[in-house]
Amino acid sequence: MKRTTLSMGDAYCVIAMERNTKLILNFALGRRTTETTQVFIEGLRAATAPHHFQISCDGFQPYVPAISDTLGDRCDFAQVIKNYAQTDVEGQRKYSPAEVTSLEKKAILGDPDIKRACTSYIERQNLTNRMQMRRLTVWALGDFLGP
Repeated sequence: MKRTTLSMGDAYCVIAMERNTKLILNFALGRRTTETTQVFIEGLRAATAPHHFQISCDGFQPYVPAISDTLGDRCDFAQVIKNYAQTDVEGQRKYSPAEVTSLEKKAILGDPDIKRACTSYIERQNLTNRMQMRRLTVWALGDFLGP
C-alpha cells in the first residue's frame, strides 16, 4: 500500500528542555517539516518568560527561520551540526547510529556562548523516550499474545 496521506507514516516528537532543571518546556508531534517546526517554536515562545535565554539545536535547517522570526527578540541561538561516517550495507541493517566524524558549533543569532551550545541533554532524553516506547510496545504485545 502506498502512503498517500499525511495521516500515515513517520512522526517525530520534538522536545524543548531546560538544561539545568530538565523541565520540558514544549513538545510537538508531527513530521519533520517547516510547518511542525514553526508550530513547535511558537509553542516554545508561549511557554517561556520574556527574558533572554540561549537555545541550541541540531542542524535541521527549518530551525533557523523559525527561531529567528519567533524568538529573535529574546534568545541567543547556536546550532550543533554533526557529520556522520558512511555506513556499509551491514551497518545499515543494524539499528545503531553511524560514527560521528566531525562536530561544528555555529552561532546563528545573537551572541550565544558556544561552549554551552550542546544537544547532549536532549539526545539523552530522546534515547530515554525511545526505550520507554519500546517497553510499552512489549507490554502491549504481551496482552495480545495470551497464554
